[in-house]
Amino acid sequence: MATQYSFFTPYGYQNGSCGYCKDAETRQRSAKSSGSYGAIAKILSVDHYQKLIDRGWRRRRLPAAEFQPSRDQRQALHRWNKFVLGDNYAKELSKVKPKSKQDKARSKNEFDLLTTVHEAESSHLPHPHPEPAHNFTVTLEPATFTEEKYLLYEQYQREIHHDAPPEITREGFKRFLCTSPLPTTPIANTTNTATSIATPTRALGSYHQTYRLNNTLIALSVLDLLPHAVSGVYFIYDPAYSKYSFGKLSAMREAVLALEGGYQYYYMGFYIDDCVKMRYKGDYRPQYVLDPEVYVWRELGDALRDALGRRKYVTVADDEQSIMKEAGEAQQDTEPQEDNTSFETYATPKAAASSNLSLLTFGFAGSTPLPTLLSTVNLGATPLLLKQGGKQMLVQLENLVSWEEGDYLDPNSIKGVVAELAACLGVDVAAEMGVDFSR
Repeated sequence: MATQYSFFTPYGYQNGSCGYCKDAETRQRSAKSSGSYGAIAKILSVDHYQKLIDRGWRRRRLPAAEFQPSRDQRQALHRWNKFVLGDNYAKELSKVKPKSKQDKARSKNEFDLLTTVHEAESSHLPHPHPEPAHNFTVTLEPATFTEEKYLLYEQYQREIHHDAPPEITREGFKRFLCTSPLPTTPIANTTNTATSIATPTRALGSYHQTYRLNNTLIALSVLDLLPHAVSGVYFIYDPAYSKYSFGKLSAMREAVLALEGGYQYYYMGFYIDDCVKMRYKGDYRPQYVLDPEVYVWRELGDALRDALGRRKYVTVADDEQSIMKEAGEAQQDTEPQEDNTSFETYATPKAAASSNLSLLTFGFAGSTPLPTLLSTVNLGATPLLLKQGGKQMLVQLENLVSWEEGDYLDPNSIKGVVAELAACLGVDVAAEMGVDFSR
């Protein structure tokens, strides 16, 4: 079987201003407050993306089958359902479909997430049923651009994130939330020729989950659906419905999608523990965090979450006992803990980015060590996409003179650039990656 390559354009390690890292008083972005390694995927298979998020490109996941909504999360769901159905719906439904004493007791004492999530959807209402106050539908559809979606995005960015109007454009919305390097596999029925039984195949790729009330788009989730992951990318909603806690509603619905669709895990996307806007993501439990050095998933308990909030770097080597001890000492000592990693040689991301050193030199967290990389992957055989005379051409890196003259530890050489990319992608994806310099 021919190798299915994913193609990347590396941008290397850069420092910048994180939109979520803002001064508590001024609410302005902290200058040069973040540092990250980046690459743009031009073509990315869902299998490669799954491997990437499982080695640190998404560091937190929730096993959908184990999810237990908290009291306030359940209340948010009940509050929305009551709004959609109306105050008299339950009373009228009891006349049409009366419940037994056992069913009433079960409804009062037990919470069924799957049933409650779909309770107010028009397609899930029982038959016969009284007329609900509103018509509510939720649909999974390809991540395509429509003017309706853009107008909701524009309103959300302007009123919730306070973006200036010139910063919000249709092209920006398309690039951010519609264009995707992932191939899309729609939901379809596959017939087993031996049994003649049709079974649905799972949707894979980038999708929009749209929420419509009385045929008007009021919310939209941007999701990447992978072999064993529902990965949240972004969520927008009509600010007029802010009081209904749509962040909670969408998270529970996406966890249900992971469970019902057989994706197994729900990844809630980018997370900064001490960011107020993201802190709610840690309230969905049980949640597991990936160690960036040994790739072991650890449950995000209170002690570990506290350590992540106080320290810049936490690994699995910090066993539970030491974390618990540190948490106790923190009650008396509020000074931040020193990190003993080689990256901390540089006081700021800007200093690290200006060092002109390869990430492989100072042991960037989550990157594969160079000896491991070279013993596992033949980087010289990596395909390179170039543009020459207006035409694209594909060559192997080892056939370039500049490849032979370069050094893996020189971030300014093509050899060093590709080595950094491969180290951050991991050996599994690096063995099947291509590099795109055709722009």
